[in-house]
Amino acid sequence: MQPYARLIVLLAIALGSTTDVLAQTESARGLDFRSYLSIRRGMTEGEVFSIAGKPDMQADQGLVMSDQGWTSTGDLMLRAERTELAMRTYTYLPIPDAPYITTITFLGGRVSDVQRDRKF
Repeated sequence: MQPYARLIVLLAIALGSTTDVLAQTESARGLDFRSYLSIRRGMTEGEVFSIAGKPDMQADQGLVMSDQGWTSTGDLMLRAERTELAMRTYTYLPIPDAPYITTITFLGGRVSDVQRDRKF
């Protein structure tokens, strides 16, 4: 592939992804303050979904290793219990009535972090 052709392909891909983001922001629902205050660490994805509704963007972030502590496997032998937890984020984009971008992070299906930043 010629260098210019490769550049054109990369630009087309970049413009296509920008269009996708713009389409998502035009249909953004946002997250009102009352719903934001109702979200707590430890809630399940279903609980958050019932409070906040469908997120404007959702992303699977892969797996995270988690230490569950130590357990005995015999009289004196101890070993660490580890589990793989799925990491996912829900993002609610800013709208004029709720000018905040809110990102909720789930580990193993439970809220581990809620971040809210003013955007307008």
